[in-house]
Amino acid sequence: MQVFLPFDGSVQSMEFNKDEMEQFSQLLNHIFFGLSAESLIEPSFWKYGPKEKIVENFKAAQDGGIICQPSAIGAELFLWAFGRAEKPHEYIFDLAFIPSVKNCPLSIPGACAVKTDGQI
Repeated sequence: MQVFLPFDGSVQSMEFNKDEMEQFSQLLNHIFFGLSAESLIEPSFWKYGPKEKIVENFKAAQDGGIICQPSAIGAELFLWAFGRAEKPHEYIFDLAFIPSVKNCPLSIPGACAVKTDGQI
């Protein structure tokens, strides 16, 4: 399953300061090339950019943002980090699973799941 993260919601959730906002593009490169290099997201598909680029893969996009897909190893690490290593990978999408980190939001405004055919 692919996930769409709009830029506005992502920036709001990350609470970037002024200096970080000036480096937003470099930070995105660092984050997503790093996640891809470590195979924590599917290296064969992830992208970010303005709405015009995102609608190529997510027709309902109202703004620019990020589309990525967790990999099996990424899901496994995520579950392990939250003490749920015994669960199957798809448990990361279970409504009963509520991973929380102190002082971090539980969700990103506007984020949604996207099917591989570009639909919600």
